Amino acid sequence: MTREEIIEKVNEFLVEEFEVDGSLIKPEAPLQETLDLDSLDYVDLVVVIESNFGFKVQGEDFVDIKTFDDFYTYAYNKYHGIEMPKKEQPADSDNEEEGGSDVSAEAETSEETA
Repeated sequence: MTREEIIEKVNEFLVEEFEVDGSLIKPEAPLQETLDLDSLDYVDLVVVIESNFGFKVQGEDFVDIKTFDDFYTYAYNKYHGIEMPKKEQPADSDNEEEGGSDVSAEAETSEETA
C-alpha cells in the first residue's frame, strides 16, 4: 500500500468514525484538536486502525503524533514494518539506566493535556 493509499484510507475512516468534516483534515492540522479526541476516542482510534490496517497499536505510539502528517507517517511505517525512531534521552540522563524514560514520556503527555 502506498503512502497516498494509506492517507486516503485514514481520511475515509476518520470522517466516518469521528464525524469530522473532511476539509478540516490537512497534513499540518493538529490531530487531537481537529478530531476533538478524549481518552476514550483514542481507544476507538486504536480499534479502527487495527481493524483497517491489521497491525497492533500501543498507547505510547501516540506520544509523538501531533499532526495528521505524523499520523500518516506512523500508519505507513507500521504497515510496512518500519521501526519508528525513538526520541533520544540526553547522554547525561540517568533515566534510561533506571527505566525512567517511560515515566518521563508519560509526564510530558500529562503536562500537554493539562
